[in-house]
Amino acid sequence: MTQSFIENSTTAIANFTEELILRDYQEEVIKNVYNFFSLGKKRVLVYAPTGAGKTVIASKIIGDYVHTGKRVLFLVHRGKLVKQTKQTLINFFGIEPSIIWADYALPDYTF
Repeated sequence: MTQSFIENSTTAIANFTEELILRDYQEEVIKNVYNFFSLGKKRVLVYAPTGAGKTVIASKIIGDYVHTGKRVLFLVHRGKLVKQTKQTLINFFGIEPSIIWADYALPDYTF
């Protein structure tokens, strides 16, 4: 039986202290993504080799949008990536994300 898991969250955590320092190429990728969005593109694909910091890049974009009041849906196909992205969002952006994860626990729709 497939179940869903939704982790309760608050939109932001008040006390996050770590500062995210991006590499030059990561800043360039983010700048290019925003440029495409400003041109009206709605679908932008970013690809990079293992270890290039795709989670950091995605988290920075997510953090920027959430802090302007927008909602973001971020999908990944591995549990490790779910946990890694969640921890990056908490540590660097003060965002406690909601998580929907199949076969983990019963859903909680009370929030």
